[in-house]
Amino acid sequence: MLNSWQYLKKLAAESRGSELIDLPGYGPIYLKQDSKDIKNTILWSATPFNSPTDGKPVKKSAFDRAWNRVKGQK
Repeated sequence: MLNSWQYLKKLAAESRGSELIDLPGYGPIYLKQDSKDIKNTILWSATPFNSPTDGKPVKKSAFDRAWNRVKGQK
C-alpha cells in the first residue's frame, strides 16, 4: 500500500505534466516529477506544462508537515 507522498508521486508520474489529474480535495491539476530532485520534489500547475521550468514545487518536507497537520485535526 502506498503512503500519501508515494501516491502523489505516482500521480505525478502518470500525469507527466500533460495529463489532467483530479486530485481529491483540491481539484483538477497537472503534476510532474522535478527532474532535479525526483525523490523529494513534485511540480504542479493549473495548466499543462510547456517547459521543464514550469510549475510550482511541492517539497516532501512541506507535504509531510501539511499532511500531519491535517491528520491531527481528525
